Amino acid sequence: MFTPHILFFERIVAGFTKHPYLFWLLVSLVPINLSVVLFAQTGNRVFISTAMPSSFAISLLPLAIKIGAIFMDYWGRGLRHFVLCPEQEIESWFQNQMAFLSGSLGMLFSGIFLSVLGITLYYFSGVFVGLNNTQAVTLALIILLNCLVSGAAWFSLFCFARIIWRLGRFPLKVEQNPEGVLSTGNTLMKCYAITIILNYTFSLINSIAMQNMRLLFILEAPYIVFFAISFIVCQIPVHNRMVDYKKLKLAEIDGLLASLSQQQNPNTLMEAEALRPQMEALKKTRANIMALPEWPAGWKSVLKIARF
Repeated sequence: MFTPHILFFERIVAGFTKHPYLFWLLVSLVPINLSVVLFAQTGNRVFISTAMPSSFAISLLPLAIKIGAIFMDYWGRGLRHFVLCPEQEIESWFQNQMAFLSGSLGMLFSGIFLSVLGITLYYFSGVFVGLNNTQAVTLALIILLNCLVSGAAWFSLFCFARIIWRLGRFPLKVEQNPEGVLSTGNTLMKCYAITIILNYTFSLINSIAMQNMRLLFILEAPYIVFFAISFIVCQIPVHNRMVDYKKLKLAEIDGLLASLSQQQNPNTLMEAEALRPQMEALKKTRANIMALPEWPAGWKSVLKIARF
């Protein structure tokens, strides 16, 4: 039985409410309101340029993780259609791979690492200059919470990519059907797009408002490298299985074509004509196999992102 996954975030707030995302949205209004109040009191634009975008990121990134999990769960339900192994086996494997969403040390360490990195970079960029202790602590807490949530989001994205990588352990059936193996690329693109759009939107607003594009580059360059490398690398094992499938099917068709060719007798035109429809059908099938994709994500996947 396929079970939708519950996020660590939902478990944390489950004791307070049955509507975790509404509850989180209300809680996230606290740093947003603090940013507005402190800006009104001090006139320091750091509370609008840094604290405000960070506060909105805090409220929206958990939702982005949840949407990514929904996309992955939907994809997981369709694995039985193109993974050539028992349905129960692939379902159990997928459930185990998605277990990190309930909370993991990797997710925690990612958040801590980004928190240390973020607060250090912001400190040396001078955002705390001119603030009293209360204002500095408030801003630091907002930045830290934003970095913790961002760390969870990026770790989730890494784990989604890792699932695609590990899918390459299984033999796959390749078809042009978008609900088949090609759904892997579409799902991967959607998960990447959600996280990246949110992350870079808030970071860009932050850096433009601070007139500090250098800070944007320092903060986001590692993510750009991660996106570019992981997006390609995680597909390689699946690509190999897709190529293996094409080679296997081509070998089968070529064997049948060779067998029919040997049956043809040039002295009996009637027999040759009788075999012609079979030969043509096999050649058409071979052409269709040659046209099968070899990568789960391509330009078509990129173009489809605008649809969701």
